[in-house]
Amino acid sequence: MPFVVNTRSLNTPNHTGVQRYVTNILAALPAPVQTLSSRPGAGLVEAQLWEQGALPHLLRGRLLFSPANSGPVRLRRQVITVHDVATLDHPEWFSGRFAHWYRWMLPRVIASAQHVITVSEYSRSRIVALTGADPGKVTSIPLGVDPAFRPPRAEDVSRVVQRYGIEGRFLLVVGSVEPRKNLQTLFEAWTHWTDRPDDLTLVVAGTQGHAFAGRGFDALPAACRLIGRVTDADLPALYAGASAFLFPSVYEGFGLPPLEAMACGTPVISSGATSLAEVVGDAALVVDPHDSASMIQAMKRLDEDTTLRRRLTDAGVRHAARFTWQRTAQATLDVLEREAAR
Repeated sequence: MPFVVNTRSLNTPNHTGVQRYVTNILAALPAPVQTLSSRPGAGLVEAQLWEQGALPHLLRGRLLFSPANSGPVRLRRQVITVHDVATLDHPEWFSGRFAHWYRWMLPRVIASAQHVITVSEYSRSRIVALTGADPGKVTSIPLGVDPAFRPPRAEDVSRVVQRYGIEGRFLLVVGSVEPRKNLQTLFEAWTHWTDRPDDLTLVVAGTQGHAFAGRGFDALPAACRLIGRVTDADLPALYAGASAFLFPSVYEGFGLPPLEAMACGTPVISSGATSLAEVVGDAALVVDPHDSASMIQAMKRLDEDTTLRRRLTDAGVRHAARFTWQRTAQATLDVLEREAAR
């Protein structure tokens, strides 16, 4: 391959959506590529210093692909993937040091890079608006859904649901306790759904109870369970076991979880904010994430209307099938080969 991949991001202990993107892109490329990374176990500051100082000297004129929101600021011969510009849109959501670094670094690396890849038309529009980048320099390439996300066997669903101590029917939300995930509004909707069925539980995966301390949550609502981090191996069965999947986020560069849930045959209620309307299309019930009444109405409709649930299930499976990592990798490779030839 006529390029080198910057895999510094894979040295972080907790892999998030960005690291999953890097891993899946590398796996789906048609041939092996050379990768360069900072020292395993390096702290954040050391890794960033390596990226800015040492990495450009290791390239020997080759194109660098930096797929995880950061790269050498002064390097022209580079394609960078910027998943979102939340640090520019909402710096108040991040620690002061983190927000300051990205508000300084991102506009500069976007300006210097040969080309920028992003993951949605929404993110593309925000990159152009906030950094003044030439629209022709920014390409939107949607993400893919891992083939592991598919309707599992009934016995696998039962085994996983029991492992997490979930009983009866449940609605599932997957997300960390951070402002953009908008759990506070979802909890308000859940609390004020006065005629909610007694056998229905709200299950929150991805965070532990201690994470709520100091985040404005006085107490969890009734019939709500936190089950902590869920392994990738268990996630398809957990999606499939849910009566519906809820995604109330107010800001996403793309938003994979709704598509993963659809691929597992689960009807989805999703926010329509930022990129999510283009990601879920007409295969989900779309709500205003700032309006708890909108969420209540959607949960109630989906719980009571069997025909609607069946329609969304069928539409979701078809819709999610359009998003594959092979397509993402091929579109990315097209950009990289074109830029390497320049």
